[in-house]
Amino acid sequence: MADVDEDPYALSSDSEDDEPKGPPPKINIEGRAKAALTETKEAVVDDKRLEELNELKAKSEIAKIKKDFIEGNIKKEEDGEKPINEEREKLTAIAKETYSKFKDKFEKMPETLEQNLEERLKSMEKELTGVGKENLANIKGAFENPQEQTEIEREAIVVERSEADKKRIMSTFVKV
Repeated sequence: MADVDEDPYALSSDSEDDEPKGPPPKINIEGRAKAALTETKEAVVDDKRLEELNELKAKSEIAKIKKDFIEGNIKKEEDGEKPINEEREKLTAIAKETYSKFKDKFEKMPETLEQNLEERLKSMEKELTGVGKENLANIKGAFENPQEQTEIEREAIVVERSEADKKRIMSTFVKV
């Protein structure tokens, strides 16, 4: 019964060739190595045949042109030009609109710059109402004429600290 429990398809462990197997032999297909199959080969070009084909194409195109000329047919390409012209007109109309907008902006630029300057001066005057007339005049002059630099008076801010606060602050910055 021991034989029945075992898998009949399993390989037996007591095989005679315990030697390590190497790589399989190279595959030869009809006398050629596998490497020869992966080589790329260029197609053979017959120059005479290519010349004949080009001549036939040229002759057929010339025949079509002659036939159209004799019959008085207009090229089909001209029919395709009408929609292209319409598209161009649309694009030029858009370009003209944007051009006119930019033209107006550039023509009115000095006026807008003056308005912007006036608005800036007014906003600075509002911000500096408590500064004083002398400082305001100096700031206004410096804003209008940036080449002229006047001396600005600055006041030093004095903060009084107790000795305990000074020691505490110094101890945080000084490593012992």
